[in-house]
Amino acid sequence: MSAPTLRSCVDAKCRECGGADGGARFWRVHVSACPVTDCPLWPVRPLARRNLPPWLASRTVGDLPADFCALTTEEAVARIRSAVALMDTETATNSAASASSVPMDGGRA
Repeated sequence: MSAPTLRSCVDAKCRECGGADGGARFWRVHVSACPVTDCPLWPVRPLARRNLPPWLASRTVGDLPADFCALTTEEAVARIRSAVALMDTETATNSAASASSVPMDGGRA
């Protein structure tokens, strides 16, 4: 049996801390939406493998929408999904400004 890798240890800790709510399938989305930016693991946390807005994929706190860290995990996941839906499919670009204009409920009535 080999020793665990650093990557597997970080993944396990993040999954334990905030990813469990996403279940076996969506735990990376929940970890991607982690609002605890002062955690030492935040810059190296596992991110969803695709469909992330650039402001989240950059792993830079300054790129996040102004109110992102005040959101609950569910609100942050809704914001991420809404931002991805707003992305221009040809250029795959988005901005924090357009994501910030999305209603907190992700546009659901």
